[in-house]
Amino acid sequence: MVGGARRNDVEWPLPCKALQRSHAPKKPCNPLRTYAQVWTVRVLTLTDPQGRPLARRSFAPSEYLGDPVSRDTGIPAYSEQPLVLPLTVRDLKVTH
Repeated sequence: MVGGARRNDVEWPLPCKALQRSHAPKKPCNPLRTYAQVWTVRVLTLTDPQGRPLARRSFAPSEYLGDPVSRDTGIPAYSEQPLVLPLTVRDLKVTH
């Protein structure tokens, strides 16, 4: 329905791409060593045009990082890591 909302009973993938940046400082006792940051839970909220939340989903590092070694070693200092959050949308009211 154009101009209104309708129920969407179809599942469809909606991968969300993000970029994680690390600005971790160098260790003061040894400037050649740096800190790695731990991977955190990512929270994605889909909102309507008025900014009201329609859906919210949390992603653990095990869901958006395929490599267990990367999860254990953390985000290297002074680096950028592309992420893809595997989201599937269903049963949302869609506005046009």
